[in-house]
This record gives sequence, structure tokens and C-alpha cells, in this order.
Amino acid sequence: MKNSEGRQLSEIMNGTGKSDSGETKPTLTRANKGTVESRVSTLYKLLVKGKSRADLRQIAAKWDISDRQIERYIAMATEEVEKRANYRRNYEMGKAMSRLDEIYVDAENAGDIRGRLGVVKQVADIVGLNAAEKQEISMALIESAEWQTLRSRILKVMEKYPEARAALLAEFNEDRQK
Repeated sequence: MKNSEGRQLSEIMNGTGKSDSGETKPTLTRANKGTVESRVSTLYKLLVKGKSRADLRQIAAKWDISDRQIERYIAMATEEVEKRANYRRNYEMGKAMSRLDEIYVDAENAGDIRGRLGVVKQVADIVGLNAAEKQEISMALIESAEWQTLRSRILKVMEKYPEARAALLAEFNEDRQK
């Protein structure tokens, strides 16, 4: 290894170096795993307390890191919030379903048909079996200026496809008659 290459490597390892203009400047060092976890944990706690993105950026700026790295830390903290929310949702769902199972067994042992039916309905509601299959478009939406503009643009594009345009018009008219 040439002497200048060794010196450059030594400068990088020691946290100093020369810029293209010849002036000495500190080089950025990588944060270790513990530092990263600590910073993400700090941002996570602030997110939980309701701090804004601007607040997070202001606090992270004190760590003397790049804007890009700040954004990575914020993304990691946000991902942690989402993971915990998912875990919590699954936990609460499991707990509710277990309780309903116990209530069903108690109702069955007591010969309570209404109680069992109530539990079945609750379970169906929780898992979405009773969700509406189709939501109707309100007249206010159909008559809005935004919809009229969008509708005319769609029909203009569809002029190249007369059969498809006719089918769309029929569908639009059916919605209007509801």
C-alpha cells in the first residue's frame, strides 16, 4: 500500500480528512447499533406523545446527522408504532374472540338459544361477515360538478371505443335512476 493511501485510510479511521479544496474537515462516522436503537426509541416516544414531524426533525438535528438519516430514523420510529398497533389489534381481537367463546359455551350449557345467537352475531360483526356488500352512490355525488367533469372526460376518451362508451353511458344512467 502506498504511503498516501495509508495516510488517507488513517485519516478516515481517525475521523479527519481533507476536502477537495485542501482544508481539513471531520468525516462522518457511522452510529453503532445501540446509538441507532436509542435514537429511534427517542423518536418513537415523541411520536407516541403526539409530536409533529417538525418537532422530531428539530430534535434529531441535534445529533449532527444528515437530513436523509433523520428521515430514516423517523421512518423506523413510525414503523415501530405501526407494528405495535398491529400487535395490539391482534391481541385485542384474540381476547374478544376468546371471551365470546366462553360466553357461547356458558349460554350453551344454560340452554340459552338467544345468548348463543347473540354471540354468533357478535362474532360475525367482528370478522366482517355482516358487512354491507355494496355501498350506494349518493345523488349529491352524482350531481356534483367534479363528477360531471370527470364523467365528460371519461366519455370523451371512450369515443374511440363506441361499444364500451355505450356500456358506460348505460351504467351511468342506471346510477342516476336509483
